[in-house]
Amino acid sequence: MIKVNVKNGNIDKALRFLKRKVRNTKQTNELRGRKTYTKPSEERRKAKKNAIYIEQKRIKDEDI
Repeated sequence: MIKVNVKNGNIDKALRFLKRKVRNTKQTNELRGRKTYTKPSEERRKAKKNAIYIEQKRIKDEDI
């Protein structure tokens, strides 16, 4: 659970800090991923496809 202290009654600053903490912990991405069930085979396929993409991008950047 994420906690934020409000200092001097400054709620706007605390809210910005909370939003930054949530974004940095990638909590929203995890919640979106849990909305629907994905089969383990689909997750492996997606991870493999992402790894291939990253590798091709790395090779392309090395050639330039």
